Amino acid sequence: MDYQEFLSFATAVPVDGNRGAKRRAVFEPPAKIYPDCELFSERCFAGLSLRLGVGVNLVTPEWQGHISSIVIHQGIWRFYHKPDFCEPFPIDLGPGHYANVAELWGSQTCGSFQPIAW
Repeated sequence: MDYQEFLSFATAVPVDGNRGAKRRAVFEPPAKIYPDCELFSERCFAGLSLRLGVGVNLVTPEWQGHISSIVIHQGIWRFYHKPDFCEPFPIDLGPGHYANVAELWGSQTCGSFQPIAW
């Protein structure tokens, strides 16, 4: 059995439950994909970490100035210098590992961030 035959067999089920009956394809809806990012207090993904799937309007004092590396798992994220989504950094981040955000932005101070696409 080749790969295409396997796929057609694996995604087909008997119409009436009988083995000899005609088969029809069953399609599953795609899984929902939600934005997801992880922040780290130290460069190279060390120190404290925080994983989020939603935007943050006001970064708490514990994290403000301490976001040193980021992993974007899903979505495109926009980070801002100030709270209330003001003064965006010039680069939006997509899926990937960013070991030193100060090199990307010239600053570690982040007041808010949010997903802009997923």
